[in-house]
Amino acid sequence: MNDSTEVRLENLERELALTKAELCRMRRHSPWLVRGGFLVVGFLALTLMFLNSGGPAQARKSPTAHRETGAKRFVVVDEKGRPRAILGMNKDGPGVALLDEKGNVRASMGLTEVGPVIALLDEGGKSLAVLKATTDGTGLALLDEGGKGRVLAPYDTP
Repeated sequence: MNDSTEVRLENLERELALTKAELCRMRRHSPWLVRGGFLVVGFLALTLMFLNSGGPAQARKSPTAHRETGAKRFVVVDEKGRPRAILGMNKDGPGVALLDEKGNVRASMGLTEVGPVIALLDEGGKSLAVLKATTDGTGLALLDEGGKGRVLAPYDTP
């Protein structure tokens, strides 16, 4: 073999080794991506419940000396009357959703049955970043526009 063929062969072997290592890393993280996906879907469902659970807020009387106002949901609107933030309760617990000027949820935080979850979403409602601290461990997922995990940082609690 001549020198250029040997150099090309060495480059191909290096590239193959890097590809193999990346594949192994992706196989290790794929269960976390699936779990993260389920958490994101659950959290989006939670957020949609906040958006669709209208109805008048009812005040409750407090037995203490200070005044309290209670409601299942509070909606903060901008100067044009458009919803921009929602604080509400559902069956899992409290949650907050922040909406853009078009009414799309762009950030949400809430307590699920398994623990707290924070999500940042694009204009179409797809998650771009998810941070969780749940009973099955903690984790951070940064996703591209197609929902593919770019950075997955799971951490199992002992």
